[in-house]
Amino acid sequence: MFGKTVREAKSDMIAVSHKLLYQGGFIRELSAGRYEILPLGMKVMNKLIDMIDKEKIEVKLKNLKVDYKFVPLPADLPLDTESHVRFLGIKISEATPTIIYETEKGFIAAQKCMDGKINESKLKKLVGVSKLVFATKEQLDKLDIEKGTVPLTGLDIQYFTDNRVLEQKTIYGGSGSRLFNLSINPYDLVRLNKAIIGEFTDHSAVVEEDLIKSK
Repeated sequence: MFGKTVREAKSDMIAVSHKLLYQGGFIRELSAGRYEILPLGMKVMNKLIDMIDKEKIEVKLKNLKVDYKFVPLPADLPLDTESHVRFLGIKISEATPTIIYETEKGFIAAQKCMDGKINESKLKKLVGVSKLVFATKEQLDKLDIEKGTVPLTGLDIQYFTDNRVLEQKTIYGGSGSRLFNLSINPYDLVRLNKAIIGEFTDHSAVVEEDLIKSK
């Protein structure tokens, strides 16, 4: 994880930040003018990106004056929703994953309670499409999204929210950062996203029972 530190910076390094990054083992010179970011530097850069993504969403939330909370998460917490439910100590119905689909009209975001299974026929009808496939990792990368951290809000695509989400007092979902979870009132989220509401899930008690048994 930690790069090798050096006592002295090179004579051609002028900027203080350049010297400190080199001496601290954040970067390594490959050849004249070319540098490689070392694991420690990459870790810091990823944390900065996470913080920037959080700030972007927070600005939007503050502008619309909605109640919300960013819940800090351990850096080593697995990205799957079940792990987040256990860590947060919430009901499975309060966990609201955002799923990105590709359609012939472009990308969409579908939001549902964790204990519900998406009925693709219903969702296709609501969206008005015939093609509905999960976005690939490459497509998520282009949208600047990491699987498992898809934000509840902030994406420049159409959101669709299952009506069971609105039955919850508070919902929890991704913030775009693996270091934070976002909790918010579902009605505020719908207003924030200008989401289209519809019924497109089938409730699955089996999912909830399996999760309880595994605790």
